[in-house]
Amino acid sequence: MAEKIIALQKKIEELTAHKETIASSEQPYLSPTDPEASLMKTLDGKVPGYNIQSVVDDAYHMIATTEVLTEQHDHVALPLMIQSLQDEIGMSPQSLLPIQVITHPI
Repeated sequence: MAEKIIALQKKIEELTAHKETIASSEQPYLSPTDPEASLMKTLDGKVPGYNIQSVVDDAYHMIATTEVLTEQHDHVALPLMIQSLQDEIGMSPQSLLPIQVITHPI
């Protein structure tokens, strides 16, 4: 019985420390396995993850630039990707095409 009490006290200490870490961070959620991940809405509900963006050349299908973001909304990512493309190869896109969404939980 004493071992169970000690184990539960350790768990309480871990959860209290995790709660304090969440309270001191700017995020409303903090993944215990990956603190940098954000909650992303998926078909399976909300899971910790990342928003991975890439810009691909239409003619040759070559990846021009990529970014890994914690922001789940793509409308926020678009200006970042255009700026990244300009920084990487000094060009701006002539047109934008729909994206394919692939969801893989961590």
